[in-house]
Amino acid sequence: ETLAEALNKLDPDVRTALEVAIERARAVHADQRRTDKTTTLAPGATVTERWVPVERVGLYVPGGNAVYPSSVVMNVVPA
Repeated sequence: ETLAEALNKLDPDVRTALEVAIERARAVHADQRRTDKTTTLAPGATVTERWVPVERVGLYVPGGNAVYPSSVVMNVVPA
């Protein structure tokens, strides 16, 4: 089963709820993006904290008896 097929089989209310959750997670994570910060310790001596993207990430989605799509949304959206 492809992802497109699974998406087409999804209940419309569930799909809408997931899309809203994704939009909200994107808004929160976009607001959390940081800019570089430089601290001057002495003349000519600075330390810069720089935020750079990573090439790969690992995600953990719990399994078991319950289904938590929010775990996927909260992990995948910022990645």
